[in-house]
Amino acid sequence: MPFVDMNLDDVKEATVAPEGYYELVVSEASLETSKSGKPMIRVILDFEGRPEYRSVWHFISLPSEDDEPDSANFKRLMLKRFLVHFNIPCDGGFNTEDFLGARAECFVNQEPIEGSDDVRNSLQLPRLPSEDS
Repeated sequence: MPFVDMNLDDVKEATVAPEGYYELVVSEASLETSKSGKPMIRVILDFEGRPEYRSVWHFISLPSEDDEPDSANFKRLMLKRFLVHFNIPCDGGFNTEDFLGARAECFVNQEPIEGSDDVRNSLQLPRLPSEDS
């Protein structure tokens, strides 16, 4: 195999962002099945203008027929929080194609990665706006 002339001196791993508020943009969203066979949406969020930070992988569990009522309601609440905060239309349902490019200012946490000394960022969504206001 021939030698490939390429400078890799400035190539670095992306880092975890410090906890705080950031403008995030959805770069990918796909309907998938979890390891337990439940439906979910996998969303990849990029830090706007901050390519040095690792993307945030956010998973939205969807209600399924065998969920207990409390579990199904919680899943619907978390889904609605995401849709409302990212201004994704959700009147009577939603389209995952509307996720791509959606933006929101969000609080990003740091959390340990199980079985590793590394940490990752996670998304903390705000509560739904009060309907009283």
